[in-house]
Amino acid sequence: MWPRTLEIMERWWQSGSRKGEFVRGPEQVEAIIDQDEEISRQFSLWSGEGSRVLRGNLLVLPVKDDIIYIEPIYLSARAGDVSIPQLKQIVAVYGDEAAMEEDLETAVRAVLGEVPEEKPPENVPGDNVARAELFQLVEDYLDFSEQYNQLISEGKYAEAGGVKENMVDLEEKMEDYLG
Repeated sequence: MWPRTLEIMERWWQSGSRKGEFVRGPEQVEAIIDQDEEISRQFSLWSGEGSRVLRGNLLVLPVKDDIIYIEPIYLSARAGDVSIPQLKQIVAVYGDEAAMEEDLETAVRAVLGEVPEEKPPENVPGDNVARAELFQLVEDYLDFSEQYNQLISEGKYAEAGGVKENMVDLEEKMEDYLG
């Protein structure tokens, strides 16, 4: 994790009502994903079919007084030197539950227990990101992350730098929401 991301997460967690409570780290979240029977079975199936399962950056998103973790899953062919990873699934983790779905919204809804849709509240400084805005921020970040990885693999470092700037801008937007 970048130091700035850690600082944002620390500030958010210390300002909330859950001060001093247990917070899962990236390795614990990865273990929750690995221990989920359906996800583990699917990873094994893909690996056995000659594909390589690539796990993207674990995103940490504050929601209400808790955290949702998001991890994109990419597939890449094993054969050949040049293989372009393709986004295949999104894993969402909330508490001890993990869900893997084809898109972000479905994964988050599944891990939250399919909460019926309601009108998102207005965003007030210091409040958490409204649901629709949260989905949009994460989708944008995942898109930029995929573009960045693609450009790096193609050796287009200058273009990748521009995409990285967009990713940093999104981080700043998230920080603004946290107050």
